[in-house]
Amino acid sequence: MYKYIIPALLLAFPLVVNAQSKAKKIKCTVANEEGKPMKGVTAIEHGTEDTLLTNAAGVFTISASEPIQVALTAPGYQEEHILVSPDVKCETRLRRDEDAETDSTEEEE
Repeated sequence: MYKYIIPALLLAFPLVVNAQSKAKKIKCTVANEEGKPMKGVTAIEHGTEDTLLTNAAGVFTISASEPIQVALTAPGYQEEHILVSPDVKCETRLRRDEDAETDSTEEEE
């Protein structure tokens, strides 16, 4: 029985390599509520510690061969979770976090 395992693995190896090579680079654009690109938004792929930042045009690039979940965070904005897919245009707008915008200069007496 063991004599069949190695040939089976050798036959399966090209299929695994081929599946990994089909990953596409996906450009995602992040904007604010007014539609202006947001620089420095943190994008983290769920289940990993892979962290990306958007550039001056509000774009980050990620590789995927299947849909993946990505969390987007930026100071003063609500955290957003999006599904990034190789077959779908990736654009999103972050909404301001009104709780984060409280005036810190006011002091209670």
